[in-house]
Amino acid sequence: MTRFVFCILFLFLCVFMHSQEGLPELLKKAKKLEKQGQMNESLSVYKQALKLNEDAQTSEWITLKLARLSTDVEQKIAFYNQFISDFPNSQFTKLVYYEIAAVHFLLKDYAKALDSYKNLLEISYGTSYFAVSGLYCAALYLNLNEPDKAIEVLHILLEEISADEELSKSYFLIGKAYLMKNQTENATHNFSICTGTFPQTLYAKKAADELKKINQSGKELKMVSIDKNDNDNLLSTIEADIKSSINLTKENNMLPEGLYLQLGSYLEEKNALLQIEQIKTENIGELHIYPKKTSS
Repeated sequence: MTRFVFCILFLFLCVFMHSQEGLPELLKKAKKLEKQGQMNESLSVYKQALKLNEDAQTSEWITLKLARLSTDVEQKIAFYNQFISDFPNSQFTKLVYYEIAAVHFLLKDYAKALDSYKNLLEISYGTSYFAVSGLYCAALYLNLNEPDKAIEVLHILLEEISADEELSKSYFLIGKAYLMKNQTENATHNFSICTGTFPQTLYAKKAADELKKINQSGKELKMVSIDKNDNDNLLSTIEADIKSSINLTKENNMLPEGLYLQLGSYLEEKNALLQIEQIKTENIGELHIYPKKTSS
């Protein structure tokens, strides 16, 4: 009986050692499949690796990888939530909140998107995520017909941000909020700041269009207030910003058309993510990670 027990224990020890030795090979295999575009196969191998791994830092990286690669939306959200639960103090927590909010936004689940952006806003003061999350919160508050909450967030932002595009968007959204409250004088004031102070920005033209509508309608008419279609159009305006930062299908690696400056090249995605976190502390936005296949 003793000999039998020893054999079982020895067999278990061999399996355990084999599993630990197999982790590097599994990660190597998963990365290779990922580079070949075989995402489902890659996901399966990453899941195996996550079960075997006992190192917290590696588990953190694998969980984030699973969330980003998953094309099944429910699974994607589940991995993001798992990351937030398992690694609340991770340096990538803000990135995860941003990406899970973006997923909910693109699914038009605006209530959940708002919750995620609010969580991000609370933990991102002093980073570039603060302005981004605040602006999205404001737009979503308008969509949910809560202009006062939108105005409150936007006034906080105006005390902290300095980039022209963000300031322009803030004044534009405040103008839209006051329109919703039928306060056309306040709306006109903020639209005028947007067009007069930031004439070269995207939202200056939109603010000019709103001023034209007000002038044509007359300040006493209720028809200038925002209806549901206006709200949806407002969200469509910022949807392109989000689509450029997260791809639900991962069907291609094409960036939006335009001019780009390459800031670095990395063999490991986690190193690129770390660099993005550092760069964003300098209030530089519009950052993308572009996976590029090489001859090897």
